[in-house]
Amino acid sequence: MTQLAHSRADGVIADGVLADRADAEVLVRRLCFRAGPAGLVGAELEWFTRVPDGGRAPLSALADALGPHCPVSLDSTSPARPLRGGGRVTVEPGGQVEVSSAPGDGPNALVGALQDDEAHLRALLAARGIGLVAGATESSRPALRLLRQPRYNAMARRFDDVGPFGRLMMCSTAATQVTVDAGANDADIAGRWAMLAAVGPALVAAFAASPSLAGAPAGVWASQRMRAWLALDPPRTRPVPFEQYASWALDVPLLCVRRDGGDWSPPPDATFADWIGGALDDAIGRGPDF
Repeated sequence: MTQLAHSRADGVIADGVLADRADAEVLVRRLCFRAGPAGLVGAELEWFTRVPDGGRAPLSALADALGPHCPVSLDSTSPARPLRGGGRVTVEPGGQVEVSSAPGDGPNALVGALQDDEAHLRALLAARGIGLVAGATESSRPALRLLRQPRYNAMARRFDDVGPFGRLMMCSTAATQVTVDAGANDADIAGRWAMLAAVGPALVAAFAASPSLAGAPAGVWASQRMRAWLALDPPRTRPVPFEQYASWALDVPLLCVRRDGGDWSPPPDATFADWIGGALDDAIGRGPDF
């Protein structure tokens, strides 16, 4: 049996064992939709980098420029301190620089903190001759993966089975991503989830600004970034009603599985549901690491 620490609405599952699909669906819902007062908001901002010759900033140059704010993915000894507005820096596979904000008490507080973080980040990088470029896609530079960690190796292998858009998304796109509280209870969460699904197409249309993506197959799109997401992994990116999410999540093909010694890409048809009763545990030696 897969050992997981979690609880059900009617009590703690005996010995923390994931015994059946009902237990697994409770686990997924509790992990993905934490009920509570809604009010906090966060955001992630991503930029491409550019050095004087037009290329991407090498990872070593980014690590040097970021100093104590450098993420551990570039320097395992870094303290990875937040920027002065509270956001933390990470780096995406293609060398995109990302700031993940601290939770803000409403949008005004969040925007102010992110503006402070952006100014701080730009000053750090400019001191080493590195510029930040805002945009949703690389319109001229071809995809180039800089990070070679096991997680991204596994992702690349999985996406290569789907088509070209996986690597393009990893290495040649950037975005603004907003995070909000799920809601006070299941009814509130379901309503907020449905609202986001309903307004999603309008938001995509309003902010579409990436008609070009270097290396993408022919096709006329206002948002090549959205095209990449829709095409790279259809089972994982289709809209799902809130009430069906937990069941859907158990049946989506796994992207990668973490185990001792690094990440590993599971068989193409493996799903989270395969862990119920430990079937996949026997194949790889341990269960998923949450």
